Amino acid sequence: MNLNNSRSFFFDIDTLVDINSHAWIVDKDYPNDPILRISRSEFNLIKNGIFKSCNNKIKFNDVEYYISNDMYNSIKYLISKSKEKRNISNLAISLFEFLNPDYVVDNVDYKFNDELENIVKNIQDVDDVYIICSYKSKRSYSKIVEKLLEKLLEFGIKPIDVYYISETFYNYKSDDVVYNKIKLIIQHVIGYKSKDGVFINTEINKYNDIYFYDDVDYIVYKDQFNKIFNELIYNTESYIKDDIIDYVKNSVPKINICKLTSNQYNTIDMKTTYLKYQNIVRFFENFKR
Repeated sequence: MNLNNSRSFFFDIDTLVDINSHAWIVDKDYPNDPILRISRSEFNLIKNGIFKSCNNKIKFNDVEYYISNDMYNSIKYLISKSKEKRNISNLAISLFEFLNPDYVVDNVDYKFNDELENIVKNIQDVDDVYIICSYKSKRSYSKIVEKLLEKLLEFGIKPIDVYYISETFYNYKSDDVVYNKIKLIIQHVIGYKSKDGVFINTEINKYNDIYFYDDVDYIVYKDQFNKIFNELIYNTESYIKDDIIDYVKNSVPKINICKLTSNQYNTIDMKTTYLKYQNIVRFFENFKR
């Protein structure tokens, strides 16, 4: 295999665009008119059953969840002030803002990162660029991605591809998202796609120097690249495995993990990890396949 280019940049879209989408608490008879908008983190607390002891039931996809007493009381107050006759026992959660691309562009607060020019200034004409969309479906990201691509063209940057690694916002698990991003980067490090837990004989662009921009702390990724790489290679067919091992041993490809910071003098905190083959594979339990 030949290197497509020596260097590439992978950006999680959240490092380039701040999308302030919210879930809605609605009366099921008025699904397009939110009583209350809640953040992604609040929605995840509800979905994870944190407030079950409060016994304030609410439905989402025909499944019962529970909201906090404070949120319940806020909804009661907002209903009392509403012109429409709404029912506190008829509540549901809507992800309209996440699933409707036209609404996102026209109504949801979003802005490009203030440091966007500084973030992309080191990208050269010979470098390849990719965008990773982690938390929503392709359809719901489409308009924002379109705007981002237009903005990047102002800096002379035209990404090769956009990867969508989550089917829907409400089905994603943070561990799965991290795992899928790591797997994607590894595939481009060694130049082979993976499927069903092994590398397969389908070649893709390969780079021995990758800059991976994400909003997740380095500690989350620190040891996982090599763990996942060695797990994938363990049951890979020998003729593919031998090619990959030989390349990794001779090239020692590196992955530069870049996290944006609020430090105006050092906006990018970069730490480097090197992909290495290990004869003994340790299967880990932190990720559910």
